[in-house]
Amino acid sequence: MLTPRLRCSTVVTVLGRSPPAVGSIRLDFHRGSRRLLGGSVSNTRVTATHEVTDEGRDRVVYEGAFGSSLRKVKSLSLVSCGMTCLGSPGLIFLGEGSPTAWAMGGLIMSFGVLTTSALHWFSKPYVLSIRGPWKDSLGVEKMEVEKLNFWARRQVFSLALSEIREPGDTARPLTTVRTIDRGALYIDTELFRDQQLLLRMMPWLEKSSGNE
Repeated sequence: MLTPRLRCSTVVTVLGRSPPAVGSIRLDFHRGSRRLLGGSVSNTRVTATHEVTDEGRDRVVYEGAFGSSLRKVKSLSLVSCGMTCLGSPGLIFLGEGSPTAWAMGGLIMSFGVLTTSALHWFSKPYVLSIRGPWKDSLGVEKMEVEKLNFWARRQVFSLALSEIREPGDTARPLTTVRTIDRGALYIDTELFRDQQLLLRMMPWLEKSSGNE
């Protein structure tokens, strides 16, 4: 009964040893001619390393021209939508619940909701800014993209360069690229500061310019 316990503790010690973590992920296995669980392992060294870097994460490569104006317009639209939704019941109350008052209240509320929703759908692809690129712990090259959500609040998310696709046929009027998880995005190519990165993101632009 003593021998299995000693073997078990040896296995835990080998498997429980944590690899060094100094700015990288490193897996290093080295065994001599010792026996492990009844089998022998020859002199073998397997090393897998990848450096994690944040260089370029704070570098701004794109800023939209109408980001501030768009935020003001969306905020104003939300305020007007809230006012119409709150004012419609008062209009119905003042009309003493007549069919005309109900119709007017419903029409005003529907107009406020529809216009706000249409503005959000139209402006949803608009990109405020882009930072990067940098490589994550898996070696994937990513960028930090900033947009506005429905409530006119800034929304920041990471986007891998490999997720960017050509827009193709789409019903959205503002579409420059299409992404796998984030849908359509609008980027003004003339305002992009790093043209080499732009061509890596949108290689079809180089093809179209070459055809011209």
